[in-house]
Amino acid sequence: MKNLFITAALFISLLANASEINHQFSPNKNIITKVNVAVYFVTQNPENYDWVKWDFGDGQMEYAINPAHKYTKPGVYDVKMIVSKGSHLDTICKKGMITIIPKTITLEQGDYAIDNDLSTETILSKQTPEISNDLSNNIIRIANKASDNGMFEIRNSNGNLLYQTSIESTETIKNIETNSLNSGIYVVYLILKNKTYVAKYCKP
Repeated sequence: MKNLFITAALFISLLANASEINHQFSPNKNIITKVNVAVYFVTQNPENYDWVKWDFGDGQMEYAINPAHKYTKPGVYDVKMIVSKGSHLDTICKKGMITIIPKTITLEQGDYAIDNDLSTETILSKQTPEISNDLSNNIIRIANKASDNGMFEIRNSNGNLLYQTSIESTETIKNIETNSLNSGIYVVYLILKNKTYVAKYCKP
């Protein structure tokens, strides 16, 4: 009976230790990149686990500590890290973490993604131009500080064009209403001077 109590205590201790582990993986921010470009994932504190399994959200999975994965189709993907410690399993999911755009899109260095946890206007870029999200009023706001002519687009996660409008050089601030969009994840493109700024827009 004593051995049984000891075994039970050890099992409970293992579960407690496993549940106290701060399960994290990198990157810690949303990623926007192109088809067939490697995205690198890093398991933080891998010594805490017996094994780590990754679900990349596109139907592909891999047992690895720090895998690299290439997405072959445009879209917005959830990423899951499944970890094991003894008989204890945990799943860590980051929804909409990866946004893959077609190769035909030209990316500006330092792309930004809108965080769907934010409920107030959010400045994505401190450079010119600025794209902000007013969730309470269903508005995407563009600050065209350089007064360039350009184009603004909203596409769904498959890359299909849903909305397009021109940006005039005289429009230093332009508000884009998103009332007509259903709840979901979209990708917005701001093209100015042959440079494309990309952001992920999460409609509540």
